[in-house]
Amino acid sequence: MPVKVESIDPRLSLVKNQQLAQQNIELTRQNEQRKLVTQVIPAQSALEIAQNQLNTEVPELDSYLSDGYLIQETQGNIGLAIGNFVRMRGGHNPRVSERPTRSMLQRLAKNLEDSDPTSVGELRHRIGGVTKVEEIDDLLNSFQRHHLDTAECILLLASMLNEKENDQSSSHVLKQTLEKVMAGDNEWVLKLFTHLECGAVTPQALGELRFLYQQATSNQPELLYWFKQFSQFEGSQQQLRTLIRTLSFELSAGYKATDIRLAAVITDLKWLLQFLTIEVQSKHLANSLDLPNITDKHVTCLLLEIVQQSWLYSDWLESKISLQTSEKQYKYARGLMELIKLLPDDCFSDYDQREMVISVFIEYLQQLNELE
Repeated sequence: MPVKVESIDPRLSLVKNQQLAQQNIELTRQNEQRKLVTQVIPAQSALEIAQNQLNTEVPELDSYLSDGYLIQETQGNIGLAIGNFVRMRGGHNPRVSERPTRSMLQRLAKNLEDSDPTSVGELRHRIGGVTKVEEIDDLLNSFQRHHLDTAECILLLASMLNEKENDQSSSHVLKQTLEKVMAGDNEWVLKLFTHLECGAVTPQALGELRFLYQQATSNQPELLYWFKQFSQFEGSQQQLRTLIRTLSFELSAGYKATDIRLAAVITDLKWLLQFLTIEVQSKHLANSLDLPNITDKHVTCLLLEIVQQSWLYSDWLESKISLQTSEKQYKYARGLMELIKLLPDDCFSDYDQREMVISVFIEYLQQLNELE
């Protein structure tokens, strides 16, 4: 179990903080050595590696993300995907629904109605009295006349399937209609969670999400490059939530369920959650400084710029962090150092680079203290 690294407290003396910083560096080194020991033993598969990553790294994000539901939903979907895949690979017949996607959509619609009864009710109101149908085309034509998009059609159909008064004939029509809607749009999962997270979106916003989705599902050579791509878009927290829910849903619904695919998507989700954590903490730091020229986007971009430096000097930090008051400058520098500790290992060329960056921050904080 990794040893917890303590935070630097500005209320303590400089000497005490320096001692604490040195302890942190040593504890981080010990944690890194523990990871190396576990990596010496070869995993049985890519899936096992991914499971280890999920169990050791993703839960730590709970401390930083206020949205516990997002993590629970993601981990639940990943757990379902891994469990089903392992059972199928072992020759067992898992007792799951023949149509896991449809069952998940019905559960999603029920959760949505429980938390916001007006959400699906508004869609029902838009289509008027179309509740009992005999033909698939009747439903599809009604949806088209009332200008329902793909996401709205899917939510409404899933909600209608949850009604207990459905007879066998009605249920069959609803199921077939849902299958037809999903088959007619290969981006329906992305559009569904875009609708749930962002509401109505413009074609440009959907295009940005499509680009980010492609980035998340492609094999990028460097995590740092991947993070930089995400940091360029406005409203990235909503976009990240959308992508996390899209990927985890696709994974648990069994799309492309191969050993390598499961491992790759779990890694994608881990990176998305980690980047969302950085975004949230950057926003907290920017808000605490309360300066018009320091935004959460500014903090995130500076953080990524710092870790791109092959070598770092306190003078360089001074040129980037210089603020109106020494108190806020110290607070900004300390906050950035804490964010450096949150960055995944893959953002650094090696362990020594992270240690070097933290050491320069400690030196810079000492200089600020001496100026007071």
